[in-house]
Amino acid sequence: MDARVSGWRKQLFEATSNSDWDRAVEIADTALELTPEFDSSGVRAALVRCHLARQDLRQIDEQLRIAVAQYPENWEVRLLAAEREMSRGDVSAALSHWQALAEMPAESAPKQRRMEAFPLEGATFDWHESAWLEALEAWDLSWKELATKPRSRLYYCLIQTFVNMGEPFLADQTALRALKSYPKDAVLSAHAVEAIVRGAPGIGVKRAVERILKSNTNRYAEKAAEELAESASILDDVAAMGPTMRDELRILTIYRGTGAFGAVRSANFWDEARIHAEALRLAKRDSWPEQTAEVDIVSERAWTFAREFAEPRAELVGVETDDLARAVFHFFKQELTQKIPVERIAQEIRTEFGDEPVFLDLGTIKIPYMASYPGARMQTIYLYDALRRLECNVSLVRFPRKLAAVSNAEKPRLTAMPKLSFTPAPAQLQPPVRILESRDTSPASLLVPSGIRSVKRVLDRLGDAVVTNSGSAVKGYAYDQSIVQDWDYSVHASMHHGMADLLPSFEFTTTASIAWRRNAGRVTSSPLAPSNAEPVVGFVSQGIIDTSDWYQWLERAIIPYLKALSDRAGAELRERAIMDVHVGDYLYAEPALVAAQAKKRGARVHIWPHSTNPVHVGFHAPRSVDTIHAVTRSGTTIWRDAFPDTKVSLDANLMNLGQEEKVSFVPGEPLSVIVIGGRPVMRNLPILDIGAHEELYRKFFAGLQGLADEGLLNVYFKPRGKTGEHERWLEHLVGQSASWRRVREHPMRITLPNPIYVSLSVGSSALLEGAARGIPGLIVKEGYARNYLATEADIFPQRSSDETISLIEEMLRQNSWEAVCEDQTVLFRRELREAVSEMS
Repeated sequence: MDARVSGWRKQLFEATSNSDWDRAVEIADTALELTPEFDSSGVRAALVRCHLARQDLRQIDEQLRIAVAQYPENWEVRLLAAEREMSRGDVSAALSHWQALAEMPAESAPKQRRMEAFPLEGATFDWHESAWLEALEAWDLSWKELATKPRSRLYYCLIQTFVNMGEPFLADQTALRALKSYPKDAVLSAHAVEAIVRGAPGIGVKRAVERILKSNTNRYAEKAAEELAESASILDDVAAMGPTMRDELRILTIYRGTGAFGAVRSANFWDEARIHAEALRLAKRDSWPEQTAEVDIVSERAWTFAREFAEPRAELVGVETDDLARAVFHFFKQELTQKIPVERIAQEIRTEFGDEPVFLDLGTIKIPYMASYPGARMQTIYLYDALRRLECNVSLVRFPRKLAAVSNAEKPRLTAMPKLSFTPAPAQLQPPVRILESRDTSPASLLVPSGIRSVKRVLDRLGDAVVTNSGSAVKGYAYDQSIVQDWDYSVHASMHHGMADLLPSFEFTTTASIAWRRNAGRVTSSPLAPSNAEPVVGFVSQGIIDTSDWYQWLERAIIPYLKALSDRAGAELRERAIMDVHVGDYLYAEPALVAAQAKKRGARVHIWPHSTNPVHVGFHAPRSVDTIHAVTRSGTTIWRDAFPDTKVSLDANLMNLGQEEKVSFVPGEPLSVIVIGGRPVMRNLPILDIGAHEELYRKFFAGLQGLADEGLLNVYFKPRGKTGEHERWLEHLVGQSASWRRVREHPMRITLPNPIYVSLSVGSSALLEGAARGIPGLIVKEGYARNYLATEADIFPQRSSDETISLIEEMLRQNSWEAVCEDQTVLFRRELREAVSEMS
């Protein structure tokens, strides 16, 4: 190889790593002219990313054309090409690249593993899950254009993609196509059959068999359906076990790839998707109170539980009752978002299904406790416990891979029984992995970042402070999925080092009670323990788990850690001679305990905002707080009403509300209506009138359709991560109504022409952030919803969907857009003016 090449490539990759895109392109172009040996798949991929950063679409496509032609077997090249076509909406071209990726051997893949499922959104180019729905809609036409047919590996990966998306119907439809197209492919057929039975909980064995056999002559499917029918006796055996005892742990282990898998999944089986759907159905039917209450019922209940828990245990931690209650408040709130829905679902299951066996999807037997609510799995245990209390016949179900046949050289052995375990994962306690930096000074102030929205701006006001590396730290642009954010402040101390062992794991053993074996076309049960040398399709194991005292479990889990955290906080404050402690208004364990120790030593405690809206105001105590900071005049009013004797300061620039360059109207460009996604549901617990909220979305998007069709405006949706309203949620709700597109940037970074920010049912901090940039903000509201936006009501008047659309039609004219903006700006500045007078 040309000796210059390695050095030039190093130059290229250094330039790209430094985001020096123009220099990188110049290096690559020059080197390619000098020697063809410089070319490589990595060089072409780097050039694609450079031109993407430069927004040179023509060069992106040219580089990808060259790369695919020269390196068709390269994983990175094909993945970039597939993503580019997904972002362009060219389904046919995208499918050809996905097919190539699906068929690549493991050694071509970055992690030496074949592709099992396709990604759900772009890593380099901007596309998301709905692109797969479009691919399925255009399926027949796409393959006609390509003049070929989808091969088995593409089907395999696409089925799993829809499973991962939580789209059982699409997985089912794709699986049926696969069974018809490749009747002799055993691996694909087994995968397809599993997808079909996965997507049909509660339909019963007979209908499950019918679905597998539907309009195909696949002999593997026929065999699977036969085995499924034979396994129906398992359900009768479980029914004969009777109600699950109050402290009984009943785990049903069913092997994947067996008829038993389909039998159980098609019975009264409950996984996350079914629990979520049932929670929303019941919330709409029964008008759950959390949706329309004038106060935050969940937080109020969490505080009640937290105080009851703390009262007899505060002395163990060395703090007062309310201090410990503040430390555990968030844990209780997270758990309640899981407990409340499943306890109501349990009542419904008992009423509807009576003594029929209930099967709960356990997943892995290691369940993290006190995990963040979006991904927490304790709700399965809460549902299991609620059903036990109602004397239901309920089992936790796990589906390990089917055991391989025993070789002649392998000794037969009994199968190990599962041990259910709860392992610690308290998300709000775990700090990010960061290097602690030493300090040359010894400031008397300490800042705990947990929950504070802009740590850097707080530090700008403090001048100098020790910063702890805390859990629940927030990066500058929350929910901005368009950029990779780093931390913009240093950390100097940690309250958590070496304490992980204080968070215990809990283990519950089981012993075998029933095993099912398949022989000569029959599935039979026996109390004989299973082994690896027999055709076992599943077994039941039983043990004891007593969950009657929730507080006792939490005490065993968290009190030793909180005691150590509190002691270390006290020592840290003494050793550093800290006299001012700065914490966020959102209640988390670390700031609560640090603040408690600060007051014990006579130090001052200062509260800083988590958002534009004050939070947890009623759970702070006036005697525990010395000063409070808010970002709007209305926010200061809320705090002053609750803390009349405490100094409350208004500082709008804590969230950059007073320093942004104003956006101007661009004549000739369409309006950009940006709908800001919210969070109407916490895990499976709606906190808005979910039926009315969904109907409002459908009505508003349908109302924008005509204006979008005429090209007068473009509709965008800003998702709220995966903890709130996201792209797939909106796709399910409104389809492609108004031809909406996704925008991922933070409201402070969106650069679309002639923007209007819109939130539905309730206001959003994004409206304030938009107002700071001169962007009109509108609230669409019909019916009751508890509003939490801390501003005067006249800044963002609440309008019906029809009224809002009429206003948007008027704002197509520049003078109307500017008039709305000017009126709003006057009112918005009123919220900021007091900040100037307070600080002067």
